[in-house]
Amino acid sequence: MKFHRKAASVLVLFALSAIFSVANAQTIRIANQGDALSMDPHSFNESLQLSVTSNVYEPLVGRNKDLSLAPALATAWRQTGPTVWQFELRRGVQFHDGTPFTADDVLFSFARTQADGSDMKSYTNDFKAVRRVNDFLVEIETKTPFPILADVITQVAIMSKKWCETNQALTPVDRRKGIENAASFRANGTGPFRLRERQPNVRTVFTRNGSTGARSRAMWPKSFSRPSAATPPGWPPCCRARWT
Repeated sequence: MKFHRKAASVLVLFALSAIFSVANAQTIRIANQGDALSMDPHSFNESLQLSVTSNVYEPLVGRNKDLSLAPALATAWRQTGPTVWQFELRRGVQFHDGTPFTADDVLFSFARTQADGSDMKSYTNDFKAVRRVNDFLVEIETKTPFPILADVITQVAIMSKKWCETNQALTPVDRRKGIENAASFRANGTGPFRLRERQPNVRTVFTRNGSTGARSRAMWPKSFSRPSAATPPGWPPCCRARWT
């Protein structure tokens, strides 16, 4: 019982110190026992993997702090029939390389989740068709009525079609099988952070994306580093992050 109370106290103090540190910090360092296997957001359906890539990539629909649905790359969505949904896309968004975000990237990304090598097929298995109405309007038709569609696609990151074509990363690959492509180590999203440095099993460094396309959703002041290092000596096993 004393151990649990002590651990709880450590967690509270840790959380409070983290809050104050983040308010003044320019660099945030987080240590973890594992590492994301790839920077490709469609390669592995795994919590750590998706939490890392979500710093760089965004879905059509995101979540608020209370986990309710929120606009992300789509500003609005509506059901126009029992199996048909329309999503209005955010205008003026650019990928980190400056390429404009359009409906073509949405169609490409959803199709990419169904390609060989993707571990995200379950999120789009119920799709019958994805259609481009215009540059900023897409229509998704499902095989049967699917009322939780907007909720499900919060896990599906949108990638740049042009970047994937240029870098020969048209489909995800499984690094667990020793297969790699450009998307395994590089990233080009629309999210609040840009990938600056990637050293698998050593460290991954993100810098804040200053583009208006990322809006003001970035929580951290300047940069974010996620090294896959061991927990610092003396830290409780549950505390695997450090802010400086």
